[in-house]
Amino acid sequence: MFKVTCIKATIQVPCELAYDEVWHSENGLIKVSKDGLWGFISEKGTIAIPIEYDTVFQSNNGLICVEKNGLYGLLDTNGNVLIPCIYEEEFEFLSKNLWGKKDGKYCLLNMAGAHITEDWFDEIWCGYDDLCAVRVGGKWGVVSEITGELLVDISYQQAYPIYGKLIRIKLQGKWGLLHHSGYEILPPIYSDMRESNTGVICVKKDGKWGIVKLSI
Repeated sequence: MFKVTCIKATIQVPCELAYDEVWHSENGLIKVSKDGLWGFISEKGTIAIPIEYDTVFQSNNGLICVEKNGLYGLLDTNGNVLIPCIYEEEFEFLSKNLWGKKDGKYCLLNMAGAHITEDWFDEIWCGYDDLCAVRVGGKWGVVSEITGELLVDISYQQAYPIYGKLIRIKLQGKWGLLHHSGYEILPPIYSDMRESNTGVICVKKDGKWGIVKLSI
């Protein structure tokens, strides 16, 4: 003998078939498309982010990145504009801030759109320990992602953060190592350098390799 159980379900939100495309719910918001434009609705069916953008997506911190006419901006989940659509690339989110591109140049911004760095850079790359390598012309330096402070002068052929708040630099074709505060740990005299996260640096000079053990 079979036992039949009946389940009564109550539909809380009527299903409005008004959208060309609907994506799954994420953090209580549902991405929808209508007439080629995108926005978000709530799980109650109300408009959360106006359906007026060319692209929309949620960042890993829950904020909404939007694109309109090829320019990017940032909204909160209530649809309030944090950063207007004036930047030329999708934002790159960092640990606490982000970077944006405008007029071909990059700067660091906070989540409200205020500038962390006063200067604009030709290129920016953020790595370990809240440090960002920045390029102006053919020279590199390092700034703090948190404060925007210039930590390493923009005067090197290459400069980029590695583990332990150290900066690998290249000057006149030779490699060296700086502390993030700017003082020199290894002078730029090595033709090659390989770092690890154990504090051991492999260095090459005059065709020979050796190691340097750091204790910082």
